[in-house]
Amino acid sequence: MPLSSTRYLNPNPAQVQGAVSIPFEELPLRMHELPDPSVEILVVPGPDAEATLAFLCARKRTCRIAAPDAGPAGGLRLWSPNPWLETLSLAGSILDVGCGTGRNAVHLADLGLQVTAFDRLPDAVERGRVLERRYHQGEPKIKWVRASYATFETEKPFDAMVCLMSIPYPLAIHARKWLREGGLVVAQSYSQAHRASTGKPKDERLVLRRDDVEGLHIESWEEDAHYARLIARL
Repeated sequence: MPLSSTRYLNPNPAQVQGAVSIPFEELPLRMHELPDPSVEILVVPGPDAEATLAFLCARKRTCRIAAPDAGPAGGLRLWSPNPWLETLSLAGSILDVGCGTGRNAVHLADLGLQVTAFDRLPDAVERGRVLERRYHQGEPKIKWVRASYATFETEKPFDAMVCLMSIPYPLAIHARKWLREGGLVVAQSYSQAHRASTGKPKDERLVLRRDDVEGLHIESWEEDAHYARLIARL
């Protein structure tokens, strides 16, 4: 069963139903397990609540102390996967390209999908493994790989590749290396309009352009002031 979202953070030694437990002393190394900065965090009352509040406020996080209603003891998360990814229905074997700290990979595995996730940064891959151990419902099932776009290889092609804010150009060439015939490419990154208005990102490879998907059969293309989103088939 997929994890349920909550805003309640419990930094205290005692377990509390309806809240995610992250001990105060571990918080500096587990900031990637917190929600988006726009989401208010509700800190459970207890001996470490005030210190947690001060720590979060110093990092410009919106937070306050509040006690949760009775809720489940487990199966909760403060963090969220990519919002667009949550709206999609994927199937089969999935490759998470440039997986970062693993939130999207863990989300996909909780949906029952076969997930392989790779990133070039060893710290990111290790954080992904730890995130799976803490939050995945059941035995570990994600294959974590330290690799770059150039070095990642697979003997068995995947049904879909997910590229979220990490685009391996040229997309079609990498899709042929990693996907079965007819496999799905799901990609999201910054739009040209975002870069034109903000000057960011400086790296053009983080901008997703429709012209860059030559060789793929586009099923859906969306572009707004900040993001471009692609669904295509090989």
